[in-house]
Amino acid sequence: MAAADAPITVKEILSLKSIGIKEQFITFTNVTMESEKYICVRETFPQHSVVIIDMSRPMQPLRRPITADSALMNPNGRLLALKASLPGTTQENLQVFNIETKAKMKSCQMPGQVSFWKWITPELLGLVTQASVYHWSIEGDSEPVKMFDRTANLANNQIINYKCDSSEKWLVLIGIAPGSPERPQLVKGNMQLFSVDQQRSQALEAHAASFASFKVFQVMSIHQFLYLLQQKVLMLARQHQSCILSNLVPSQRPQLVKGNMQLFSVDQQRSQALEAHAASFASFKVMSIHQFLYLLQQKVLMLARQHQSCILSNLVPSQGLQLLQKNKQTFSFLLILLMTFQLPCRYSLIHVITKLGLLYVYDLKTAAAVYTNRISLDPIFLTSESSSGRGFYAINRRGQVLLATVNQSTIVSFWYFLILLAAQQS
Repeated sequence: MAAADAPITVKEILSLKSIGIKEQFITFTNVTMESEKYICVRETFPQHSVVIIDMSRPMQPLRRPITADSALMNPNGRLLALKASLPGTTQENLQVFNIETKAKMKSCQMPGQVSFWKWITPELLGLVTQASVYHWSIEGDSEPVKMFDRTANLANNQIINYKCDSSEKWLVLIGIAPGSPERPQLVKGNMQLFSVDQQRSQALEAHAASFASFKVFQVMSIHQFLYLLQQKVLMLARQHQSCILSNLVPSQRPQLVKGNMQLFSVDQQRSQALEAHAASFASFKVMSIHQFLYLLQQKVLMLARQHQSCILSNLVPSQGLQLLQKNKQTFSFLLILLMTFQLPCRYSLIHVITKLGLLYVYDLKTAAAVYTNRISLDPIFLTSESSSGRGFYAINRRGQVLLATVNQSTIVSFWYFLILLAAQQS
């Protein structure tokens, strides 16, 4: 498939080397990107400094003489969080500064080493120590609050990520460890899933995870599908000041299922109730006519939204539990490569980006493979989701900042190609 026809487009939007960042500082421990707004680089030579790159004006980096072990820019505002060890102690000093007013907003001292930290929301920092995980709010004068203790499966692991869902009720800590002596190159992935409400943890084996929720539609009957097509024709007819099907009587509106589609359930009580519905989408190989109509329905809805209209104006957002999304397919050859999930919500796609620059795209509702391509010849060590919901950013060891987005001009035709291919296989 030609690059112009690909459903995912990738382009370089910035080279860190072009703005004076040396290659030795383009690493996971020196570069942070908490959102698409800022990139933060920590330099230690020829002097200690922190470089703040505003992505709205990337060729005008702000370099400040700051000595710190880690630096994070707030996902939304011009707030800089700094972490530094206190000489002669095992304590670490955490500070948050407003870089516009040059004022310190907040500070605290942690009794032990903070091995990993991250902005999990614009108001909340997640702090991971050797034994526990804390949340520190930048609002008010509160101190870090302990959320949970680390499970044994994360002992001696390098922590590479920490996330929460939109309700902040589900938390997941992700680490990696060396492989077995027989195959040391296959890095092990370990996770700890924690429920705030239940105050319980579950140890899992995985390299990456993310949270998402979405609407689940009931599979349409042929009558319901024809009704939607009729409404589409009527809408187009009205746009042309005529009525082609003025005497048609609409059938009953299709009933919609409210809830969450799961790929991996974090709630055992609800998982049984959703299991039957999930199985009809998660594991099919040969597409039935109902599945074909379901996918075609989604395309009609997408086309309708592009014309600033909504065929199903009574869609109700799901109110069920936020569920951890995890692809059930196994990639034994990718264990060492798998790096991160990104979930662009607009198109309900899962982006799996590997360390070696491979991109795997899956449908969120069905876990079906959609697209595969290499997006970087150099190892990728950092990714960040695009706020538009259409793609993600990635930084590789060469210093390229890449933006991968859904190609809106080809994504619909690409989906039709997949539908026809599945129909031929059946």
